[in-house]
Amino acid sequence: MARDRLASSRWSLPYRADRSLTLVQSKSIKVCADTQITAIAVSKDQKSVAVAASSGTVTFLALTQGSLKVVQTPITASSSPVNDCIFIGSTSVIATAASDGVVSTWLSTTARPIATWRLLGENLGQVESVNCLCASSDGTFLYSGGQQGSVRAFQSPTTRNQATPIAPSQNHNNAVTALSLSSDDKLLATASKDTSVRVFNARTLEELHVLRGHESLISDCCFSPNDQTLLVSSYDKTCTLWELSSGQRKLDLIGCPTYVEFCSFAPDGTKCITYCRDGALKFFVSDTFCY
Repeated sequence: MARDRLASSRWSLPYRADRSLTLVQSKSIKVCADTQITAIAVSKDQKSVAVAASSGTVTFLALTQGSLKVVQTPITASSSPVNDCIFIGSTSVIATAASDGVVSTWLSTTARPIATWRLLGENLGQVESVNCLCASSDGTFLYSGGQQGSVRAFQSPTTRNQATPIAPSQNHNNAVTALSLSSDDKLLATASKDTSVRVFNARTLEELHVLRGHESLISDCCFSPNDQTLLVSSYDKTCTLWELSSGQRKLDLIGCPTYVEFCSFAPDGTKCITYCRDGALKFFVSDTFCY
């Protein structure tokens, strides 16, 4: 499942499991044939879009004047489903994560592979499906969340060499479902099926907070623009605002009729949006969300 995105990108570009991609106030475009969209990524300049699919492919599109256009033949990133794809910093490099444990980086303008490496689970020789990725704003560091609960931090590769770990890995008690970095790249939030969210020092992976209180798996998490609040969505049909200075639960946003799949802040921090399993978008407005 695709997670960490620029707030403006997440705010404006939802995707659907019926293989269509929709821009607000725009027509849909079919980008994947006979397969399911698993993730999307929007470049920092909002001119390029990458669409990952369960077939193991990634399709690149140009975003101009509110319209999407496929710009090249899809690349085959893996023989298994691609679970996430992200643009790294402000570059044209994307990273992909797949169910076979393979993480790859690609040059989106030419679809040329840069580096590929495989993540192993706790049992020697056993691969771990990589569920989600995020990258620091300057593209220097790359983070992954795994099906067995691992949280890992790497220095982003610029050659065909494997990415270099920058800190010992951490672990949830169940699969990691989402990652989010604060705007200053100092904090990393990780969501999990174990119903908790953990907040780490992004450079050392030192654990700073464990946020508990939801009654079902955590589907998504997102920092407020000022990094003072974390928005968390769950399959218990709620979204919760957590105060990061204290690690305390601040406010529950209720009214979602079913599982909440995604959540995000608007760029000005005064609005929250949630996307529910039944396709409903819920908007919450307050001047005090971030404070």
